[in-house]
Amino acid sequence: MASLSADIEALNSEIEIVRDDPEKRQKLQDERISKSEELSQARAKLSIVVVKVQDTTNVISRSEQGLPVVPADNVADAITSISSKITVALLESVFPKSAEKNIEASTPYLQAALQEFKISDSRLAAIIVATIAVETPNFQVFEESIEAAQRRENLKLPGDTQPGDVVRYRSRGYLGITGRTNYATMSTRLGLGTRLLDTPEDAKSPEVACRILVAWFVDRQEKLSAALASGDLAAFRRAVRGPVVDQADLSKFSAIYHKVLAQL
Repeated sequence: MASLSADIEALNSEIEIVRDDPEKRQKLQDERISKSEELSQARAKLSIVVVKVQDTTNVISRSEQGLPVVPADNVADAITSISSKITVALLESVFPKSAEKNIEASTPYLQAALQEFKISDSRLAAIIVATIAVETPNFQVFEESIEAAQRRENLKLPGDTQPGDVVRYRSRGYLGITGRTNYATMSTRLGLGTRLLDTPEDAKSPEVACRILVAWFVDRQEKLSAALASGDLAAFRRAVRGPVVDQADLSKFSAIYHKVLAQL
């Protein structure tokens, strides 16, 4: 992981140096995506190892205290089980046939992100899949058009202080990360340094887009825990879409959520 991170940082610097050479820049960006994908898989494996150590420590501690050791203590198995069930076949059952190619390409990244961010609750995993299905029905990473971004030039987000920020940091991903501040925050959150600030188009990479999506929900898990416990699916749509929830949108989201949850 340290070696991959160092390679990515070196590539970041090289990309900035050749900014005016599109061919070299693209080659380096492709190499960075490949390295980042390797790092994502490594992070996923490390997360499972860490949780297994925590599980073992908890078992020893409970045993030493004379307390019963219950199956629920084994969080690592729950994480592995859930991520392994988010298969191409499961996703194809809730997405249209036109999404098949994108599903095959993106499923490994979604599985890795679920492991990296330690998703052990099948309900939250179902929420994540249903969100993708409603936000990007073909499992294709979204990118706001330049024209659409230009039309809201007068509605800059607080962090959009530099000329061109509105277009440069336009909405991308499965959730639509938008604005310089959000790009910077998420870049740091994912351990990417300034990568998403330097090359915001990388938010379209399926690997990065999956990590952003899962991290976004994990960061709001405590706030939405009551909604998850009570099955208040509208709360999750409001968290993504704002205070007004379209009934057709909610119905579709609910149907997909329950279908995925049944398979998990």
